[in-house]
Parts: sequence; C-alpha cells; structure tokens
Amino acid sequence: MIGIIDTHCHLDASVFDDDREQVVARARASGLSGLVIIGHDPERWHAVIDLATRLGVRHTIGVHPNLAQQWSDDLVPALREAATRTGAVAIGETGLDFFRDAADGDLQRAAFVAQITLAHDLDLPLVIHQREAFGEVCDLLRTHGPARGVFHCFTGTSEEARIAIDLGFALGIGGVLTFPRSSELRTTVGEVPREALLLETDSPYLAPRSRRGKRNEPGCASEVADVLAGALGIARNDVIALTTRNAERVFGTTLAFDTTLGAT
Repeated sequence: MIGIIDTHCHLDASVFDDDREQVVARARASGLSGLVIIGHDPERWHAVIDLATRLGVRHTIGVHPNLAQQWSDDLVPALREAATRTGAVAIGETGLDFFRDAADGDLQRAAFVAQITLAHDLDLPLVIHQREAFGEVCDLLRTHGPARGVFHCFTGTSEEARIAIDLGFALGIGGVLTFPRSSELRTTVGEVPREALLLETDSPYLAPRSRRGKRNEPGCASEVADVLAGALGIARNDVIALTTRNAERVFGTTLAFDTTLGAT
C-alpha cells in the first residue's frame, strides 16, 4: 500500500536528539512511507546528509532566508558540490522572509537568486519559503527562472495558489490546514488542481490541531491527510496516493524509505 510522504521536515533539529529513532518508528507506524529532511543551514548540511543516509531518506540542501547573514558567493560552489555529491532532491529551503527580518533583505535576495540559478543549472526543484514576500518571490522566480518546485507551508489565498501553480510550483500543505481558523485555506485547497498538492509537517514546528503547543513530528502528517481528505471530499487513501504521486513527480525520484541509499 502507498504510504504518506512528509515532504518537509527538520528531523535533524536538536529537539529530536533524545528520541529520533522512536519518532521515525512512530511515523512509520502512522502510515508514513518516506520523508524529506530539509538542509537549510550551511552549518548543518553535513549533519542532515549523514542523518538522511542513516535513515534511508531523502534530503535537500540550501540556505534559509532567515540565515542569509551567512550568505556569500563563496557558498555557491559548496552548495553545488554538496547537492550533486549527495543526491539532494531539491535546493532549499530558500526564498524571502520579511516577517521576522532576521537577515538583511539584500542578502536574502542575493542568496535566493543564486539558489534559483543553481537549481536551474542542476535541473532540481526549489523548496520555497516566503513570509510577507509572496509578490517579490514570484517576481524573482519569473526574472531568474524558469524554476519549479514547491511553495512550502502554503497558507495563501486562492489567487496566490493560482499564481504559484502557474509558475510551475506545487503547494506544501501542513498542520495549519487543521486549525479551526483555516476554513479559507481548506476552501482554497479544495479548489486548486489536485496535482499541485503535497503533504508536509515542517516538524518540529507548526503542529496540527491535536498537538498544538507540542512538538510536531513527521507522523503528524497523518492528521493533515485526514483533514485534506475532507477538504477535497475524497477518501483518505486516495489523498495519500494522490499526494505521494505528486511528491515523486515534483522531486523526480522515489521518496520511500530506502536503506540502500548511497553513503556520502
């Protein structure tokens, strides 16, 4: 039976240090058949790669906009080498974040543009993070693309969904969909092409409704799948099959757990 793919998690985070193996076991018991660990911090790329290899899962490599203070053009060859040598399935997460203002805007833009270009050169998808920057993110994708990939943690409007999909991107749907206040988002996902929908958790962040205030885990994608099934008006198993096919089309590879993944 096809299982759930968590297309975006931070399983390398220190909050999992004491029970990471148990977290993965719970995820598999909940119906997860694979996950993608997001390598968003240059200082943790090696840790992410090692963890993905040990667990037999996939990973990405990139620089998060909130970490763009680390950015310099010298990172480009290191990013290229890490992505190609280790079989990264995407570049990112990258993008713009003007909500937190954790990094200078010009450095965010420079890092984002470089990663758009690199993803194009390597024929890899992008994992996009944006907060209060949707319009500029899309402008940069149009200017420096073509590009493809996923808008991670999509919580936007129907119009923003249409724009992202028209640009060639899927929508990552996570725990926010389960919140009581997210009725508009549930309406939006029910209206977009189903081929554009992916499941994700962003764990340990953005836990779904049943775990609000607690650590999120990849296994919580099961709750998101249930709510997404309701929003689409289809069976849970159909949601799982649909989103797994979508994920493997976006990332261009099988995403199921695989203990034979090559050493890095």
